[in-house]
Amino acid sequence: MKIAATMTIALAALLTSATSAQAMSPAHIDRLALTTQRQAAVMAQTLRNDFRHSSRYSHLYRDASQMYWKANHIHKLAHHGIHNSTELRHLRRDIAQLDRLQHHMQEIVDSMIASSRHRVRHHGHHSPAGVSFKVGKGWSFSVGGHHGHHGHASPSVPWRLRQLASQLSSIEDTIHHLQDDLR
Repeated sequence: MKIAATMTIALAALLTSATSAQAMSPAHIDRLALTTQRQAAVMAQTLRNDFRHSSRYSHLYRDASQMYWKANHIHKLAHHGIHNSTELRHLRRDIAQLDRLQHHMQEIVDSMIASSRHRVRHHGHHSPAGVSFKVGKGWSFSVGGHHGHHGHASPSVPWRLRQLASQLSSIEDTIHHLQDDLR
């Protein structure tokens, strides 16, 4: 009985160390960084296609580009291997910067969502790009959206904003996976 328990504990320790070794492997980190890079590229494309007329476009696009290039840098570091504690600290620092950038972008998108909900609730207008224009007394239009009246039944958050928020959430998951693997 003691032998079986000892064998079970030894096997569990071996599996745990194998999982940690795989999680810490440069190839695994490399794949996750490449995933983040691709996710950032898709998000930048979404911004170009759907948010060009938003007042937040240039800020978000610049941040998405920084995210892409930071992920590219992390990908290159991991691809060449992590050979010492200095390189590991460098990688962790870069991933922490990437995480801060993602959270910053999420705050901007959250404020756009809140603004969109407010605009629909109080003005009956919404635009997927988050832009409505008042042209004159009683005249307004939305770029890429629709025009409605008070009480118009429309989704509280345009689907393009939900899509962007979802992309940021996926990026956040990947970044947190990277951080967990490098602990």
